[in-house]
Amino acid sequence: MADYYNPTVIDPPIPMADMTACERLLLCGMFEHDVDDTAETIRFYASTGVNDMPSLDMATVLTALATDAGTDTLASRLFVEHIFDVGTGADELTLDLSVTSHEGVLQGIVRRAPHLNGIAVITSFMCSKMLPDGFGGMAVLVTADAIQSRTTDEILQEFRIAAGLEAPADAPRQ
Repeated sequence: MADYYNPTVIDPPIPMADMTACERLLLCGMFEHDVDDTAETIRFYASTGVNDMPSLDMATVLTALATDAGTDTLASRLFVEHIFDVGTGADELTLDLSVTSHEGVLQGIVRRAPHLNGIAVITSFMCSKMLPDGFGGMAVLVTADAIQSRTTDEILQEFRIAAGLEAPADAPRQ
C-alpha cells in the first residue's frame, strides 16, 4: 500500500498582529508552527499534510470568539457553525475542513494586513512508492483580490501546448 504525503509551507511568516484570535487558533490547529517572538510572527508548515480535521479545546475556541467579537472572519464563522452542530458543552470542537480551504482564511488576513501583499502556499506531492500520481506539487498565491493556483501537471500541460505538442482543451477539433 502506498502512503501519500503533502508537505506544505506558507511563506512569509505571518505577523501575529495581523491575525485574529480565531484565525491564529484555526491555523495553529491545521498546521505545525514556529513562533518567532523577536519578529512577532508565526511560520506555518505541514510535514506530511495539512490537518483538515483539527480538534480544538472548546474553552479556547469560546475565548477566541469572545476576543474577536465584532470581527467577522471565515475562521470565526467556521467555529460558530461547528459549535451550532455540537453545542458549547462539548470538551472539544472537531472541525471538518475537508471542503473549506485554509487559503480563504489566509485571504482574510491579507485583506486586513497593512504590509502583507500576499501569501504563498507551496505543497509537494510525494508518495512512498514510485506511482505516477504520487509526485508533483502545487503553488498557490493568496492576495487580497484572488487565490491563484497551479499544479505541476497544469504547468506541464501549459508547456506542452506552448511547444505545440498538444492542442489547448478549448481549441476546435479538426
